[in-house]
Amino acid sequence: MKDYHRILIVSNMIPDKKHPSYGVFVKNFIEQMEHLHLPFDVSAMYMSDGKLSKLLGYIRFYMKTYKSILSGKYDLVYVHYPSFSFIPVNAARLVRRFDIMTNLHGSDVIPLKRIHKIMNLNTAAAVKKSVKVVVPSEYYKSVVVKKYGIPQNRICVYPSAGIDTDVFHPLPEDGLQKLREEYGIDKDSFVIGFAGRLVTTKGWKVLLKALVRSDKLKNTGFRVLIVGDGVDGDKLDNAIEKMPAYIRENIIRYPFLDQKKLAEVYNLMDVLAFPTLANESLGLVALEAMTTGVPVISSDIAAPSYYIKDGVNGYKFEVGNADRLAECIDRCISDPEKHKSLKTGALGTAQKYSSTEAENILGKLFIPGR
Repeated sequence: MKDYHRILIVSNMIPDKKHPSYGVFVKNFIEQMEHLHLPFDVSAMYMSDGKLSKLLGYIRFYMKTYKSILSGKYDLVYVHYPSFSFIPVNAARLVRRFDIMTNLHGSDVIPLKRIHKIMNLNTAAAVKKSVKVVVPSEYYKSVVVKKYGIPQNRICVYPSAGIDTDVFHPLPEDGLQKLREEYGIDKDSFVIGFAGRLVTTKGWKVLLKALVRSDKLKNTGFRVLIVGDGVDGDKLDNAIEKMPAYIRENIIRYPFLDQKKLAEVYNLMDVLAFPTLANESLGLVALEAMTTGVPVISSDIAAPSYYIKDGVNGYKFEVGNADRLAECIDRCISDPEKHKSLKTGALGTAQKYSSTEAENILGKLFIPGR
């Protein structure tokens, strides 16, 4: 690769105090760029609440990005989420020349809504004009190669900044016991976790069905920790209210948490349920949980199907199959020794996705000869 002297990072997602998880991987990517001492500026958009506010936010973001490129003399523009972020970059390239790198995520290539299908035209344009295309997983790489027909040597697999092991790591037993007391969770309770946006495609309905269908939970002390916010928040609350009392009374809800708090909650879990219905480009939640030593029970779909290994670091089940998810939960409860080995396997898998490994990939991408 070339030795770039001035880089502009463009993203329509970046976290703020009000939305600490929104595009947190972009924030982590920026921190790795700083650590590598690379010369860059950022043009990014914070999350907006409400349609009008979002529209105005995009207009400001596009204008700022366009002006920055024309006035900044950048020799590289690095674009996250090109489906929505590439418009001002493409317009500026009509005026002056610069290299483009494109970092693809989720709906950039695999549309979830009608608007994504339309905006994916920007993704196609960005991929065509990029000197390098960055993707979060081997699964997503295979999708991109098939859809756009670009050579594999133009694609770099970089797992969205990886997982920060200074934040996400297993706590020692005494620290874990103190944490359980702080969160009001009995030391003998089996804790099932769920984390992510509360939307239908994340599979929260599948999890609730599985809790009811589990045989072991009826006679086991347990807690269910649900972390996240989203458009289905009220639907989730209403569904919980209609559940049997022995389940309803053991579900604890948390909003989106900053990474420090999220790492604490992962440590409380004995297993993470990841019942996604979507073609996950990476599945960051599952990898974060495994980095704290938590086995994952995941839908057998997309990127998680590549790194979740049955009986090694968790279990996989057919997409949407609540009965099979219930069986996997029961298996974890009924065989403590096997569950211990799953925790060890989860930590082993997570090492490959650490932020240190990800930063090494980024260094090779930007620094010639590294």
